Amino acid sequence: MAFVARSDVKDPGAQHDQWERSARRRERLYAEDAQFAATRPDERVAAAARAPGLRIGEVMAIVLQGYADRPALGQRVREVVTDPATGRSARC
Repeated sequence: MAFVARSDVKDPGAQHDQWERSARRRERLYAEDAQFAATRPDERVAAAARAPGLRIGEVMAIVLQGYADRPALGQRVREVVTDPATGRSARC
């Protein structure tokens, strides 16, 4: 009897590997990218928001007040440059 793989069952280790890769990338960016590091969650705000017995409105107020000095949205400056040797364009 031939083995037939089930397509509805995913590799249980695949998601773990994806989380591990994401965690390594995030830590590398925190270490090497000042703009990314500035977005790191504030542990004091997180701890205050996890306090037992808070209502959702109180949690939202803690988070909004804790991050009031941070910009709500950000965008990095990027430019497209063309490699004179190949003629290919890439974002930098």
